[in-house]
Amino acid sequence: MKKITLSFFSLLSIMSVAQSLSPTVSITAPGSADNFKGGYTFAYATSGTPWNGSLISFGGFANQYDTQISSAYNGNNISFRTRNGDFNVWNSWNELATKGANDFIGKQTIMGNLGIGTQAPSEKLTVSGDHQNSTILLHSSGDGVNSPANLSLWASEPQETYTGVGIGNNVRNYVTGQSFPRINTNLGGSFIRLLENQINFNLISNTGDKKLIATLSRDRFEVNGQLSSQMSSNEGGMIVLENPTKTASNTAGKWVIYNMTGNYGNALQFWNYSNDGTMSGARLRLSDDGNMALFGKFEVKEVKVTLTPTADFVFDEEYKLPELDEVEKHIKEKKHLPEIASAAQMKKEGVNIGEFQIKLLQKIEELTLYTIEQNKQLKKLQENNDRLMKEMDELKAIKK
Repeated sequence: MKKITLSFFSLLSIMSVAQSLSPTVSITAPGSADNFKGGYTFAYATSGTPWNGSLISFGGFANQYDTQISSAYNGNNISFRTRNGDFNVWNSWNELATKGANDFIGKQTIMGNLGIGTQAPSEKLTVSGDHQNSTILLHSSGDGVNSPANLSLWASEPQETYTGVGIGNNVRNYVTGQSFPRINTNLGGSFIRLLENQINFNLISNTGDKKLIATLSRDRFEVNGQLSSQMSSNEGGMIVLENPTKTASNTAGKWVIYNMTGNYGNALQFWNYSNDGTMSGARLRLSDDGNMALFGKFEVKEVKVTLTPTADFVFDEEYKLPELDEVEKHIKEKKHLPEIASAAQMKKEGVNIGEFQIKLLQKIEELTLYTIEQNKQLKKLQENNDRLMKEMDELKAIKK
């Protein structure tokens, strides 16, 4: 920027030799700067210059291609503009950098790389600093109703991992011995730490309480709290589990857990999908009322079914045990036991395991009662047989 400034003053020196400049005390009227040519004066900003201060205008071809330089009288700013004589118009003012700190007004264009803290910027914008101040802050001052906002980027984390970088909402990387302090202490904030082979997601309450919400590493995603998936559709929120190595036919490369409604029914459902499209559909459904449906085989080491009442009512003294003749008649006519569904009905409607187990137990208990009764009859027959045998022995003894 200093080279640009020197070149203008060199040009001014050359032009002053070739052209006589007339002095004017001052100009103030609106638009008077546009008509000021071939001279120098004190121009007020009302005349059309960007600053209150000296104005010099010089050029050739009857001043149709003048250059004007305007400088602020307080020494803080200097700008220039040129006149396009072809179209009889002035081009826009451009501000020059002339001191250690500059306030620019209007659009600024940088065609190369811009460096802050470095003389050799490698990118369009390169910010270089030590571990504490290698940061960028984007600040919104607010509008009087909404609070100001602050977005910070940092390339180091003192007292943490010096190679870590991150981005923070109302959070800095470090200030005077404190890691990740809030910029506006009246508000909470959040920040993401980009570490080596790991990304951390963090929240800070408006009281300053920090909490690690989630951690993403190479082989897992850990959540410290609830994991929520929400969608307003019949499929609802979902969790997708994929295995790219399952590419064979009739293998599920993807499983999806849905919270479904509508035509799917109100249920938590497990669906799977094959890569070749041969497999797709529900495999397990857990309804909102607690009922569960499994579309496939079910293999377990132990099943416990709780259901009341049981079949102990068979042993009640008032229970009417079916006559065996009636049971025999029912079997001949129906081809199945009384109170037990037929094979055709089981195939069509399925079997309620709990109820079926109780019915089977009822039949076993009835069979037990039949066996006990039969045992009593056998004992009675045995006693009668023994008595007859004894009487026969006594008769044989009398005959002798």
